[in-house]
Amino acid sequence: MKYASFVYHYSPEGELKRIIQTIDKLSVPSNKRETNTAGQPVMRSPDRDTMVVDLEIDRGLIYIDTYFRTPYRHTVIDTYDLETGRYLSSARLPTSIFRMDVVDGRVYGVKDTSIVVFDYPDSE
Repeated sequence: MKYASFVYHYSPEGELKRIIQTIDKLSVPSNKRETNTAGQPVMRSPDRDTMVVDLEIDRGLIYIDTYFRTPYRHTVIDTYDLETGRYLSSARLPTSIFRMDVVDGRVYGVKDTSIVVFDYPDSE
């Protein structure tokens, strides 16, 4: 089985420094061939219950935003050390978000038409 849950870390010169496997180990879904409203063939990814929707790097940490649809909609952010690739922690947010920025350990997330702000637990 192929897995999609890898982070490829490159140097500014374009050299591969390390490959980090995340804790989720999400499988790579097969695409579906469909026809759009204009009758043209298109490839679509199947609906998934778990999706990695964003990745940010702040102060030597990698933050990965994972959205879970079941058993209910929620977001978990996993952190990894950028230099070693070591998994550090996970924090479940009180609401789901679909886009994030991380500045000084504070998570700014987009939820529908709102912006929500969280102090990430391990950011101090």
